[in-house]
Amino acid sequence: MQSLRHQRLNKLIQEFFAEILEQERGKSIHPDLVITATEARLNDKKTLATIFLAVSNADNPQQVIDEFNRTSKYWRRRLSEKLRYHLRRMPDVRFKLDEGAQRYLRIDELLEQDRKKRESNQ
Repeated sequence: MQSLRHQRLNKLIQEFFAEILEQERGKSIHPDLVITATEARLNDKKTLATIFLAVSNADNPQQVIDEFNRTSKYWRRRLSEKLRYHLRRMPDVRFKLDEGAQRYLRIDELLEQDRKKRESNQ
């Protein structure tokens, strides 16, 4: 079981990274993509932070995640600017696709299509 501090750090990393994503929209992130930081998990030794991202409006969400992992040093530096007072040493950062959020987005999309279909039949 994680300590309260560890849980708080996970939440801070997720919130700070969400802020960074908002700042980067249109600069280094394509404005049509909707990317959301859904969760962050710091390992027990605080040397690796895994950030889960939900990606929508992308043909291949895994390709977007691969690009984030390829540029992880940039994202680590951006995150370290916000975490410098909370951690002694900035952990490495890796990204994973949030499969649960992807399923939710797909279900939401299908429900919306079904709603439009019903409205057009009436």
